[in-house]
Amino acid sequence: MENIKDPTGCGDSFGGAFVGYIAKTKDLSEKNFRKAIVYGSVVASHNAEDFGLNRLKHLTMVNIEKRYKEFQDIREF
Repeated sequence: MENIKDPTGCGDSFGGAFVGYIAKTKDLSEKNFRKAIVYGSVVASHNAEDFGLNRLKHLTMVNIEKRYKEFQDIREF
């Protein structure tokens, strides 16, 4: 991340995205837990880009999938 404005709420947004992904997929395998961790990290990174919930108000699945792909490109998981 290049521009961090406010890390407040990053843990909550990570947790929500992690649990939400697991609940959506209903897959409790280790591989899926790893994907959920990355999705949690992606949402948390978006959260830190603005104050409070401002960034998350405008976050779309397109934004999430784009950053997920960026994670994939820099790291194998």
